[in-house]
Amino acid sequence: MKSFSVLMKPASGYCNMQCDYCFYRDEQQYQNNHKDYMSLEVAEEAITKFVEEAEEQVSFFFQGGEPLLAGISFFEEVISIQRRVNRRGIRINNAVQTNGLLINEEWSSFFRDNGILVGVSLDGIEETHDIHRVSLDGTPTYKKILNNIGLLKQYEVEFNILTVINRDTANHISEIFEEYRKQKFMNQQYIICRDPLGTSDRDNRFSVSTLEYGEFLVNLFDMWREELYKGNLVSVRQFENYIGILLGISPENCEQCGNCGVTYAMEANGDIYPCDFYMIDQFFLGNIVKDSISDIDKKRNELNFIKRSTMFSQKCRECKYLNICRNECQRNRIRDSQGNWLCQYCEGYYYFFSRRYEQMVEIAKLYLKMLNIRKEL
Repeated sequence: MKSFSVLMKPASGYCNMQCDYCFYRDEQQYQNNHKDYMSLEVAEEAITKFVEEAEEQVSFFFQGGEPLLAGISFFEEVISIQRRVNRRGIRINNAVQTNGLLINEEWSSFFRDNGILVGVSLDGIEETHDIHRVSLDGTPTYKKILNNIGLLKQYEVEFNILTVINRDTANHISEIFEEYRKQKFMNQQYIICRDPLGTSDRDNRFSVSTLEYGEFLVNLFDMWREELYKGNLVSVRQFENYIGILLGISPENCEQCGNCGVTYAMEANGDIYPCDFYMIDQFFLGNIVKDSISDIDKKRNELNFIKRSTMFSQKCRECKYLNICRNECQRNRIRDSQGNWLCQYCEGYYYFFSRRYEQMVEIAKLYLKMLNIRKEL
């Protein structure tokens, strides 16, 4: 059954913060076309095409820059358009990834009433957050964002916390996980700080080294596992996907699939790219206003975007942890001498899996036992 995953940038790369490691800002220098705020005409064209062609569901993910800069009236119209064009009653999912600065009672009420999942970017504790994530005038943002997350809780909005793994957060993960536990942040995601496009500079001042990343994974896993055995089901997306893989379940996190999937990353003017990590002219697929979805998919195939994500190095293919590691995200890979891909963090992943693989197997067996008990009930 045909489903679509669509990332939309209603405010393009515009933002009300200036995070020093922002990879969207890096991407924009590789785009020739100036991008602006998304018009409702472009939004309606995109929503209509994807909803009318879908057979099962469409998932819309609103990101940026800062998507909330488009204004609440824009999102109200988007929801109205979705309802109007969804004549066949397919499932439509909406999610927003925000830095959290603009969240207020009106936004919180809107998210709750429309069932919108909210991802809030937060880099751990005040010390690790404010060193990188500041407002346009350079002032700290941590306390303001933490207060706004409180509004999401108050309005019973479903939300998760997204934390960037840089040198500061990696080295303070114990304090961060403990703070998240105190704040009752039960749904957590961690993503690696991306190097600038065209580089693999493990020495830049934001990125973690491969060993630091391996140690980070071990430390985070140990804390997550301890909470699990206490009966506290904290969701750490990466680990839950690993457990799912061991149970034969396909991961929903694309970087753990082993190859890129078919997604549509859309700029404010309707330009489509295969992934939000590759929104650059080299990977331009078409424009949703001017082109059909089939034409966009044809261009994706011509660029061999998905095929190149399956070209693993020999070292990777011979690794005993390949089935669970799967060579990570294409964006974090470098080419070997044969032109195949190897994850920049290979040694870090090996460090982690060689030390915690058996514990993950134990947890997978525990999950299976729980499922069997539920089935018997």
